[in-house]
Amino acid sequence: QSFRRELVPCVQSLTSLVKVVSGSNDALNSSPPNLDQASPIVKSVLERTALDQSCDERKEALILLSEAERDAVKRTNLEDESTVRGLLAQLQRLDKFFRAEYAGEDEIKPEQEVIIDRGISMLLLIMNSTMKIVQKRGHNYRKIISKLIAEKCCESSIALIS
Repeated sequence: QSFRRELVPCVQSLTSLVKVVSGSNDALNSSPPNLDQASPIVKSVLERTALDQSCDERKEALILLSEAERDAVKRTNLEDESTVRGLLAQLQRLDKFFRAEYAGEDEIKPEQEVIIDRGISMLLLIMNSTMKIVQKRGHNYRKIISKLIAEKCCESSIALIS
């Protein structure tokens, strides 16, 4: 939680730095900014906030991204890839947790049902977030998932089948 509180001012500082370095407030300087330095940070924040699209950290990361990358296509690709990677990481953590927690369980106790319900809610949130990208920019999603499969980050995608 403290990480999240500290992240917003850090990303805001990076955004200001990118503005100064790129001269975005200077109409005479039309050179495009260099995303290479800020990219890992932006990607990390977008991955970490993939499930909570309305949080301050994500909003600040998107502001930084828009300052650091003026090309709308590149910006959208980076946002989509980081979001899908973040959702995939959440899905993999959820899978790992439930496999470890309930391996060999034949009966579910009432107190475990609450945890399972939360897991199902999280799964639905992951699926809904992913489907938003699939519906809006299916071609982007296909490229990203194909890349993740090639990197052996995942094995397949239901959205690729349909």
